[in-house]
Amino acid sequence: MRLDTATDWDTLAADAILDPPFEPPGVELNAAWITRLYRLLGIERALVSRAVAGLLSAENPRLVKGAYHFFCNEREAVGVEEVAGSVAARQKWLTATPDPKRPSSPLLNHAALLLHRRLMVTDENGNPADRTALEVAKELALTGVGPSHTPLTFSDHDPEWLLTHAVGLVRANSRWISMLVYVMARTGSERRKHVLRDIAGVAPERVRQAIEQHFQEPERGELLTFIA
Repeated sequence: MRLDTATDWDTLAADAILDPPFEPPGVELNAAWITRLYRLLGIERALVSRAVAGLLSAENPRLVKGAYHFFCNEREAVGVEEVAGSVAARQKWLTATPDPKRPSSPLLNHAALLLHRRLMVTDENGNPADRTALEVAKELALTGVGPSHTPLTFSDHDPEWLLTHAVGLVRANSRWISMLVYVMARTGSERRKHVLRDIAGVAPERVRQAIEQHFQEPERGELLTFIA
């Protein structure tokens, strides 16, 4: 493959995702060929990643999924800042479109995972470099969409929002209960007790089980008594 000033980077990116020239041996990486190409290049890197960003609006779900894989691998590449806005704008389409590799799961689930991966990139103060990604991740979480570590993400980046919306999150996705109870250890004891009592009103037995798993005595007994 020849790369020069005449290269059609948009076509190259799409072809590399749909039909890569080869699969690098011994590389366990999604979108491996386009990612390896990106890492081998110099000033042309931005041309590749911008071309991949253009695929975020594609109608072919394989292209969109491939772009997600690329930006999961390269969370600071030029163009990744377009992901959050794309997910927000295409939420209805992503909800209705099956994941090409997991047809029983909507493509929106992988989009949410990418947003949470993006939040691992922080500024010099430890805050998310992409505030839009954080806000879109919150919106999705309130509808029950997000990876298993969703409560941990918000505990890291906006703990007050997490505490305020704990009940709504549990109602939206009960799979987050154990992780939510786990991160409550980071909260002051009085606030923790009241939040746990509130979410226990939604799923009492599962909250009790999570408390028994994540807290030690004597606090475990105190919490179980308080939420009873």
